Amino acid sequence: MLRSRTAKSARGQFYTPACVAEAMARMVGVPNEGERVLEPTAGTGALLRAAAEAMRQLDRDPSTVEWWAVDVDELAVACLAVNAVLWDLGNKVVLGVGNGLTDEWMPRALGERREALELASAVRNVADLFRITERPAGG
Repeated sequence: MLRSRTAKSARGQFYTPACVAEAMARMVGVPNEGERVLEPTAGTGALLRAAAEAMRQLDRDPSTVEWWAVDVDELAVACLAVNAVLWDLGNKVVLGVGNGLTDEWMPRALGERREALELASAVRNVADLFRITERPAGG
């Protein structure tokens, strides 16, 4: 929705419809806990969402899976980052911008993931500190 159909087509972008993603998730097989899922042309994550939903239907927890995804479009990966949070994929998510046919994007993606997790930890620590200081004396 953030780009026109013409702009997406000019970039070679074709997004997977939800019904196709869901059928593919069932055909490929639902990830087991502890497995790694790699999506080399992730876009905004339709296939990841479908796989996570298929896991939930089998009472499996998507946050136990390592989700690795890459796309050449920075905007799509930014949307995917938001989606990963909305879909509650957990903290084992590595997202990158680059060529999914190579692994050149992985070191940068891992570094950015590490920075994000460190920032989230720092924010939680500050929030905990505020909660402690707001408690009434003797409480």
